Amino acid sequence: MQATQLVWLRNDLRLDDHPGLALAAEQGPIQVVFCATPEQWKQHDESPARLGFALQLCRISLIDLPSLAYRFIY
Repeated sequence: MQATQLVWLRNDLRLDDHPGLALAAEQGPIQVVFCATPEQWKQHDESPARLGFALQLCRISLIDLPSLAYRFIY
């Protein structure tokens, strides 16, 4: 039985060409984790546009990941 690979998406939310996802996929089943961190975003003065972009990428990821055979936890 292969161990499940845990991939934490923090800032780089790409799916098609994400180096960590590619490497994990070579090792076995994948589980993807994204942690929303509003307090950290505030500390780093993230703009509303940047946050909106990140949330949109998360929505897209939720749609795309099942077809890529990844589990997405958020």
